[in-house]
Amino acid sequence: MSYFSDADLTERLRGTGITPASAEIVAARAFAEGYVDAALNGRYRVPFDPVPDAVRFVALDIAAYEVLSKHFTSEDPNVGDLVRQFWSRAQDTLGGLAAGRLRLGGDAVVDEPAEKQPLASRKADDSVFRLPDGGSAESGTMEDW
Repeated sequence: MSYFSDADLTERLRGTGITPASAEIVAARAFAEGYVDAALNGRYRVPFDPVPDAVRFVALDIAAYEVLSKHFTSEDPNVGDLVRQFWSRAQDTLGGLAAGRLRLGGDAVVDEPAEKQPLASRKADDSVFRLPDGGSAESGTMEDW
């Protein structure tokens, strides 16, 4: 499933003077969807199906940035601010979603365990923290965390 349609991207670029070719849309879509999936993989099930509106919006911003950055620089007096705005807004949204400051609802959320288990312990009888001769790796005894 695609995160946005060709018409969505063309509409997002309205007013820039750029009508992306089919190959540009395919490349921009692949870049945007891969970027979104990589940024949100740890917190959400990707690829998204159905696609939440926030994901569609940010994927369009990234795709628009990708197309515009091929035609203009961020210093271009006509669209430089727009190029920077697309990227900055996408980064802010993805950062908020990945960090949990923003949240998508529904079935996209990865189930988090109710109780977090420690990866290691520092108990005195733990062989990982003992010297080969049986002595402690630290002076004195090790305490539980």
